[in-house]
Amino acid sequence: MYPTQKSIRLLVLFFMGLLAIQCAPKKEEAPLIIDQSLTETDIVAIKAARKNYTNAWLAGDSTQIMAALTPDVVLIPHHGDMPIEGPAAIKEFWWPADALPSKVTQFTSTTDEVDGQGNIAYVRGRFTLVFTYGEQTFSNTGNYLNVLKKNENSEWKLARLIWNDPIATTDTN
Repeated sequence: MYPTQKSIRLLVLFFMGLLAIQCAPKKEEAPLIIDQSLTETDIVAIKAARKNYTNAWLAGDSTQIMAALTPDVVLIPHHGDMPIEGPAAIKEFWWPADALPSKVTQFTSTTDEVDGQGNIAYVRGRFTLVFTYGEQTFSNTGNYLNVLKKNENSEWKLARLIWNDPIATTDTN
């Protein structure tokens, strides 16, 4: 038996509520507001934040990638890997000092759902990623769920990044 879209939405909103409780605002963060529906302006800004993040990867701009994230960001990677907490740990995860050069050459994603309350929201969709690592090219397709927070400047930033996908395949062309 498969869950209905309504039950999935309620479950996501429930977990967002739990996340909201755990993510008590820090001095530099806007207070958490969860009793207001997202406006159309919020939804447009949330989609733009996700698009800017994708474009930063395509440009190879690590500064802009990190600027798209909240100060308390957490990556929850695929394959059951342990969560990676905070900007410093994420930089080391994405750009380790001893790694071969890599470049994202294609990064497309769908936006299948946007919802939230007040200054916390989520975006769900699918992605396709093609990247080079050293001399090899890899490709992958999977699902993602991003939780975003609106900061004190009314900017939507990625706070939790969750994705699942199969192990990347090597292109043999």
